[in-house]
Amino acid sequence: MTNNNQDEQQQFIRGMLQMAVLTELEYGRKYGAQLLVALSKTPFSSKVGTLYPLLNRMEKGGLLSCNWHMASGQTPRKYYQLTAAGQKKLHEDREFLQQIQTYLGGK
Repeated sequence: MTNNNQDEQQQFIRGMLQMAVLTELEYGRKYGAQLLVALSKTPFSSKVGTLYPLLNRMEKGGLLSCNWHMASGQTPRKYYQLTAAGQKKLHEDREFLQQIQTYLGGK
């Protein structure tokens, strides 16, 4: 694979990272480190410096809500979960991907 092709794929993956995060949170809340581990097993592997700013933007945009959880003897953790707007966005993104897949598969 050429460097140019790798760069293009990385750019595509960065653009899809928001949808990957929404997908990871679809069935329950997770804290940042859990998201990093979950994403590390996918093509959407991310770094702290990329994921946390994205989570903040998604929260400000109303796609995620968060709360702090402090368990005895543990570091406080900020848990993220989908809002109704986040669920709607994930549904819309999946429909859009289906349209793209239909188009590309039909040519």
